[in-house]
Amino acid sequence: MTVATLAFAVFAPVAPYLTDRAYTYAFLAQMGVAGPILWRAWRLRSDYLGMFVLAWGAPITLACLRAFSSLGLIGWSFWLDNSTLASMTIEALLSSIAVAYRIRMLSRERDVAREREIAALLLADTDSLTGLLNRRAFLTEVIGRSGEQTLLIADLDHFKRVNETIGHDGGDEVLRVFARTLRESVPPEALVARIGGEEFAIVAPADILIEPRAILEKLRAGRMPYDVTVTASIGTCTGPLLREVDWKALYACADRALFEAKSAGRDRVRGRHLPDRWAA
Repeated sequence: MTVATLAFAVFAPVAPYLTDRAYTYAFLAQMGVAGPILWRAWRLRSDYLGMFVLAWGAPITLACLRAFSSLGLIGWSFWLDNSTLASMTIEALLSSIAVAYRIRMLSRERDVAREREIAALLLADTDSLTGLLNRRAFLTEVIGRSGEQTLLIADLDHFKRVNETIGHDGGDEVLRVFARTLRESVPPEALVARIGGEEFAIVAPADILIEPRAILEKLRAGRMPYDVTVTASIGTCTGPLLREVDWKALYACADRALFEAKSAGRDRVRGRHLPDRWAA
């Protein structure tokens, strides 16, 4: 169309009939290209592409009819001869609607993508069964905390027997109930995570009171699936958590306290404190 327009501007004074015919055939050639493109856009069933088809279909169809009229293939019509303004108005209006609708769709797609990204991040940091932090996210949060920290390691007693009694689905529900009990029993400043199969961890600043025995009492008082009796043992330890080596030392200390609670008959709490050399 650009070449045809330039040729018409240059050669029309010399050969008006030929340039007029060439310009008309250029329009028809454009119809031959634009038609299949518009048809494919329509077949794609896209919400906004359909609007563009309607928008561009109007001026292209009328231009094609005017070309046929110029070639004498159809009769002359006043409305057809003056249809350019109407067709371009229709094109402008529908294109504006299509553009606005496309922008709206992109905005929605962006919002959905953001929601999926946030959900993916949450899934990456969350234990899928209990909704608590998983081990990786928990360590990322706790390592580097300044000041003395208290670590509680809570482990369900005889959990294998629970699974054998009520099945793995029942065992999963027990884990969910225990996770809910832990969340409800600690202050907002505390971090709660599932760090193993039936092993859970709580970290809070040492000056924030967490009563482990109250957790065990609430667990005993809570209702479990099939009214099965479930207890837990808790080991605690207090110390720094500035570095990964501090975490390993604090975890080993709390784990020893947990072992002592298990050895003493389970369903109880034992506590330790890191030696001064770790605090230094």
